[in-house]
Amino acid sequence: MKSFVLFLSLSVAGATFGSILRLETVTQPLYLQGSETDSRISLQAVPLVTHASDPEWRFAAISTPFIPPGSWRQRHDVNLASLYHITVNGTYKEDGKDILVTVDASKATQPDGYPFTVEQVIEAVVPCVKSMYP
Repeated sequence: MKSFVLFLSLSVAGATFGSILRLETVTQPLYLQGSETDSRISLQAVPLVTHASDPEWRFAAISTPFIPPGSWRQRHDVNLASLYHITVNGTYKEDGKDILVTVDASKATQPDGYPFTVEQVIEAVVPCVKSMYP
């Protein structure tokens, strides 16, 4: 009987994990350095695996590195928010209804070889925030 109770409690404890792993999309400012296209920032929806609560995960995901799959030689992060060290966070305000979103560029730097200024990347991050949670 004791082993049955122990087995039952362990089974229930494993099933009570509060969040579910899921596949979502996040809009990020992307630039494929080294391509022969014009130097422009492309706002694209990319896949993201998360288990975090909604809507908080949406904002931090904008700054998550994105390495697209493919057969090109030098695969690397193409997310400008990540490369420029710009972070985005969102938390509920005290009223519990509104969300305060912070775009933090205090540690932002322009990587060598990238044609965009920090200000241009910040301007590209703002529409990403709006598209993730209008």
